[in-house]
Amino acid sequence: MEDLPILRLTRREFRELREYSCSIPTGTTPGKRWKRLDGAFDPHCKQPRWMIGEYGDLVGKNEIMINWYRPIITMRASTSEARP
Repeated sequence: MEDLPILRLTRREFRELREYSCSIPTGTTPGKRWKRLDGAFDPHCKQPRWMIGEYGDLVGKNEIMINWYRPIITMRASTSEARP
């Protein structure tokens, strides 16, 4: 999991992704994204981890690449100075 490329998302973007933790979405359009709690249904997995799947390039007539990412949730920090 740690070797996956990072994908930065806001909380809202992450929350709005559809979850497919035990399947893969139909509608294989390049660029389509979803979230997956990897290991959620594996009784031997001690710590499930979130992953982001994204359909990539078409590889032949009936195949499409799936790119996997490690999500990093970003948020805006206030630019004003903290007051005591």
